[in-house]
Amino acid sequence: MLLRTRGKQHHLSSLSVDYRRSSFNLVATILSINFCFSLTKYLALLKYSNGAYSYIKATESIIIGDYISTLTVNNILINLLPGNRCFLTLLTSQQIFCDVKLPLSNKITYAKAKGCYSQLIYSKLELNLMLIKMPTDRTFYLHLNSIATIGRVAGK
Repeated sequence: MLLRTRGKQHHLSSLSVDYRRSSFNLVATILSINFCFSLTKYLALLKYSNGAYSYIKATESIIIGDYISTLTVNNILINLLPGNRCFLTLLTSQQIFCDVKLPLSNKITYAKAKGCYSQLIYSKLELNLMLIKMPTDRTFYLHLNSIATIGRVAGK
């Protein structure tokens, strides 16, 4: 998504999209949802509780005015609503999620394309592993400390 700024030099600057959403214990309000032609995906503009603004990749079934939360840590209850970012340990069986980030990686690894999702099959707590299934019926074992966004990636 490109912005045109006012002034003598009408230069273009690109928007930064916060793919990692790595801040902890923040609540955000969705201010707008726009389709970005250059990225070919929907972006949601968020205003966090600390006053910061950020664009994120939108998931399906979020609407303007919804409250979503970022990562939550020990003993804090969260709502498992679409758009919330949480650890895989908090998810229940058959839950749909996207944008899976592994614990030692700085990038999104699984289910990042538009319309894509993963589904939790079962977890082996004694091994700290979780079995997830992709829409193509491929299965993966992931670490329980992986981070995911609840819901499916919005797209046409």
